[in-house]
Amino acid sequence: MIRPRWGWVGALVVALGVLGPSSPPQEAECRAAFVAFRDGPWETRRDSPEARRLLLDRLGVLTEQYATSAPRCYGRLVEYQSTLLVLDQRHSEADRLLDAYLTGPGRSADASLRLRLLVDRGYVLERMGEIRASSQQYFAAAALAGEADAPFGVRALLNAAVSADILENPVAQARYLDEATQLLADSLRGSEDYDEHLGNVLMRQADILEDQIEQIRPDADRRAVAEELRDVSQRVLDLLSETGATNASETEARSTGYRARMMGANALALAHLGEHARAREVAAPMLELARQAVTHLPSTTYDVWLYKSLIAEVEGDLSSARQHALEARREAIALGNGFSERFMMRRLGHLAEMEGDWTEAAAVYDEAIAQEESYRERLGLQDWTAQAFAGVDEAYRGLVRTHLATGSPEAAFLALDRTRARYLRDLRRHLDVRARMTPEDRARATRLQAELDTTRLMLMQSGDRGPTRATVAVRVSELQEELEALTGSSMAPPPDLELSDLQTALGLRSQVLVSYFLDARGSVAFVVRPDTFVTVPLGTTPAAVEALLREVGTPWQAGGRTDPAFRLGALHDLYLEVMAPVMPWISGSETVVVVPDRSLGGVPFGMLVTEPAEEYHTAPYLVRSFAMTTELAASMIPEAADRPPLRSLPVDLLAFGRTDFESRGFTWNTDGPLADLPYVDDEVRQIGRRIEAREVALNRQATESNLMRSLSEARVIHLASHAESDPELPLYSKIALWEGDDDDGILYLYELQSRSLAADLVVLSGCSTARGRHLDGEGMVGLQYAVRTAGARASLATLWPVDDRASVELMGAFYDGLRNGLTKDVALQRAQVAYLDAHDGLSASPFFWAGPVLSGDTAPVPLRMADAPPWWLAAVLGLASLAVAWRLRRRRLDA
Repeated sequence: MIRPRWGWVGALVVALGVLGPSSPPQEAECRAAFVAFRDGPWETRRDSPEARRLLLDRLGVLTEQYATSAPRCYGRLVEYQSTLLVLDQRHSEADRLLDAYLTGPGRSADASLRLRLLVDRGYVLERMGEIRASSQQYFAAAALAGEADAPFGVRALLNAAVSADILENPVAQARYLDEATQLLADSLRGSEDYDEHLGNVLMRQADILEDQIEQIRPDADRRAVAEELRDVSQRVLDLLSETGATNASETEARSTGYRARMMGANALALAHLGEHARAREVAAPMLELARQAVTHLPSTTYDVWLYKSLIAEVEGDLSSARQHALEARREAIALGNGFSERFMMRRLGHLAEMEGDWTEAAAVYDEAIAQEESYRERLGLQDWTAQAFAGVDEAYRGLVRTHLATGSPEAAFLALDRTRARYLRDLRRHLDVRARMTPEDRARATRLQAELDTTRLMLMQSGDRGPTRATVAVRVSELQEELEALTGSSMAPPPDLELSDLQTALGLRSQVLVSYFLDARGSVAFVVRPDTFVTVPLGTTPAAVEALLREVGTPWQAGGRTDPAFRLGALHDLYLEVMAPVMPWISGSETVVVVPDRSLGGVPFGMLVTEPAEEYHTAPYLVRSFAMTTELAASMIPEAADRPPLRSLPVDLLAFGRTDFESRGFTWNTDGPLADLPYVDDEVRQIGRRIEAREVALNRQATESNLMRSLSEARVIHLASHAESDPELPLYSKIALWEGDDDDGILYLYELQSRSLAADLVVLSGCSTARGRHLDGEGMVGLQYAVRTAGARASLATLWPVDDRASVELMGAFYDGLRNGLTKDVALQRAQVAYLDAHDGLSASPFFWAGPVLSGDTAPVPLRMADAPPWWLAAVLGLASLAVAWRLRRRRLDA
């Protein structure tokens, strides 16, 4: 569930304890004045603007007196000043005050004080709508959690978990929550405040469970999560009853607010479990409790209205759900919490859809999209930005459903495409701007990029958790912000796609486009031909497609060993679900480009089976009918058509490969050395023999430094080695090269992203190089995504762990096709068909040949062919091969 941050002002005030002992006389003097202020005027005069003004005047006198002579005490005074400024909604002043302290005397403050002020500034920036800067402060505070007093450390980690949630980063969210739980168990168990801190952690866990309930489709899975939410929320309510109110009215108000929230969570769980009468009974007092707590926990009323809306929807009362959502939106606006307001706008659009009020739904979604685009622009070009765009995608998808329901399919198609590959295209424009900089600015950008690359490497080496990782992550974010400011790049939306431009580009390629929209409320495929646009209903849902994929085989199943036996029946069923309905609009003379959606991003469509079959080598796969490729967004097709012809490059093929891992103990820091890849040697050498202008490097020559020196000079780049995708930050995915004198042999994909590649094609011949994390609005973000970001016109990558012997055969045939002038997609199709024709039994399973997928521009690659050997030498070699084969056969027979 989306909500403002909990009780910052109340938690801050409770956190303000006495100063520890300090030896300098000025510190002791300031401490005495501070305690007198805290125990006197502060306790009685904060409930009105006039009272707060008097308190600020008094604090102003103290800060002026002790700013330079008592820096530690001065930090506490700044803490109190910022609290008063926030209560008066003077957020800009609070930000300047906190920034001046944190970048000045606060640099040497003790960890606990610096942590608290970082959290304070994070909250202030959040209220100002500066989500990126706010998150940086929260993550920096979390980096100090292990050095600060444990209660403050727990709170900082919980704030960081909330930030990660807002940025749609569940991996980081879980990591911060785990760290908070561990710190609580290690340092606070048995303390008098343990129950309070445990309650905070459990409330955060309840938030996560609420999010899961909204996302889960199967009823059985939703029930299991609802039962867990019921138990967790009830435990918090029990803790609140046991601790009760203490001696401070502010603590009592916070306790009351938390009780209201947990009543809402408990009632929502009960509603999902079908216990509607009990849910209404539990929820009945929560609005009154929220009003009692509103002074010190102003977000509580928003939370309660949101719970009431969710509960009403579960019970089928959509009218009440909408009215409660409107109340929640009003509260969010009053709080100045843009994140909550955007969430409520999407919710109101959802409820209008449910009621069939399409005019209202369209209006709400349009407003939500405008807000989300503004938020998107403020986030900038951060590593985690793509993950934070799920809200943008959700609003656009709602608009797509609305256009479809009102008979505007073309508007639906264009709205859907506006969400796709946006981050990739933003990064490309960013690199284009850098290419046109003045020499001075380009040199500065190069220096910043070098520091950014070094800092990112430190991030990768810092492990999964802890203060080092969090500190370095903040520095990465700051460097990216500096680079973005230098380029002056904007995250404003790229020009909208024109359907006529797309159709013209498809005509030039002799292609038909199929763009999918998988949705639980109704799926469609948009088919675009040079002269036709049609919307084809699909009788399937995302859950149904995922179930069929799990039935196909191990690439779509969790855990377990790799099994090459794919189920042909499931491949035929999947064909009937997603491809058969569009076949009337595809002719055999055309090639097909697919823009997949959701789980279809991990499907090579060429392996789908058009008729029931039992044998792998005779099955009627789609690949036998026409060539197929994929694209991240339809709008990238006319963009590619408008790019100037590729300039002449000195090297046609740059091929790097590594075969030897075990003897050198090479590892990703996981479960030991990686396995050797003996067939990579054959793969790299044989494709090198096909191309005249080539640079081939194997093992000790295949270092990262050697690759980087030649990267911008090659028309085709071929990398064959182990690869690994990063599920949290896809651009931190990596390929193993050889360790050099000045590098570690690991090529991170962000290193390619920061370079402007001139390559016509990048081939990533490794394990699962195309597979990665699905990001709403971006698609499958794997290794191929990064090379496309860097400007490569096309990429060929794999969707599951490849068999390196099959890869040798496929790649050889693929390069033969390129050398003979075929388009990239046809070259791949013919290579796969040739493999099928040469194999039978299990070795003809799609596992061995369907994994490589092409993405991007399909135009032919002009390559200079290596001279063929003289006919007589070829004949001699052929006879020699036959003689060797005969002798080996005789030996086996004699044995």
